[in-house]
Amino acid sequence: MRFPPLLILLLFLLAVPHPANAQQRATISMGSGAFGLPLTSAQQIGAFKQNGIDLEISHHGKGAKAMAEFLAKGYDFGWTSGLPITKAAFDHDGFCLLASLGSTGKLFEVWADRGKGITTVGDLRGKRIGVTGRGRGSDYYLYALLLKNGIEISEVEVVPMKRKELPAALSKSEVDAVSEQPSRMREASEVLGGDLVVFADDTVFLRHVFLLARKDFVRANPDLAVAMLRSLDQGIQHLRDNPGRAVDFISAKLDLDPRKVRELMEDTDYRLSLDQSLYPTMENYAQWLIQTGVVKRGPLPDFTNIFCPDPLMSIDPGRVTIIH
Repeated sequence: MRFPPLLILLLFLLAVPHPANAQQRATISMGSGAFGLPLTSAQQIGAFKQNGIDLEISHHGKGAKAMAEFLAKGYDFGWTSGLPITKAAFDHDGFCLLASLGSTGKLFEVWADRGKGITTVGDLRGKRIGVTGRGRGSDYYLYALLLKNGIEISEVEVVPMKRKELPAALSKSEVDAVSEQPSRMREASEVLGGDLVVFADDTVFLRHVFLLARKDFVRANPDLAVAMLRSLDQGIQHLRDNPGRAVDFISAKLDLDPRKVRELMEDTDYRLSLDQSLYPTMENYAQWLIQTGVVKRGPLPDFTNIFCPDPLMSIDPGRVTIIH
């Protein structure tokens, strides 16, 4: 009896053993500390394994370090914020952004000593203001806050310092104000008490955290890029549906204060997206990095080539509004 060729092929495929839920290995260079909540949440619910990913995670603490390691050691994926990505784009074009995982405008504030005659943002003119290094988030927040209030950055003295030095520098009057994350300023608040004035504006610096990847990796493994985004989307949904469980797991996993994790979840809009507004945002970062001297003067990176929208488009086209 002769069997149709298609039936023979089907019987052959059924006879060949296939591993259940075969896993593809991938690596990621992580930064941004507590901003890794969607990834840690995805770990908690087993989303990566469910989507066929054997993910090796390397934590590097600071976003700039994570970006440098991603570039130097050829990780498949990276996880960091917009400023390190923009800085790297001046010298590298072999990576692209797959999605923003979330954004917040409440990460930084300017804390000032009222005893120095500071009661409004305008009073910061001529003052010494501490930041955690040039070209970093606290530095950009200060620049954006001053600019919104009609003050050029040249009208203040920016004092780069180590993060751990900022609270003591303010309480000892070594600087008149600092730009920093509020959770790190408790020491100064205990010393200065009512003499502190805080300038918080969640509209001047919307800080995104991104999933990025090597362009050659995405071309060779488009399905894996989609699976990665799908896993993170499931992790974000878990954050929304089970905030209590997520806080307990993430704070233990990352050795973080549960209060900090809870505050970050409340203050951050977690969602996968690629929004058209990211183009001017990246260009603003680039121009500012040149202005501060962090990068040499030269042509701006071509930000039209820094996005890989197809994987996210395949999950939900409505989340991609960039023109590509």
